[in-house]
Amino acid sequence: LLRNRLVTTARKSINQNSNLNQLYGNMQEAYQQMQTPLINQGASSI
Repeated sequence: LLRNRLVTTARKSINQNSNLNQLYGNMQEAYQQMQTPLINQGASSI
């Protein structure tokens, strides 16, 4: 599930002819969005 989400994000960025910085930023954003629910559930130490 995690991998599929990241692959989908990467493909979208590539299809939009994003440069590497934009691609990396999009991947980071997608990863953060996936981690947010876990953080909100009580993992208070980061």
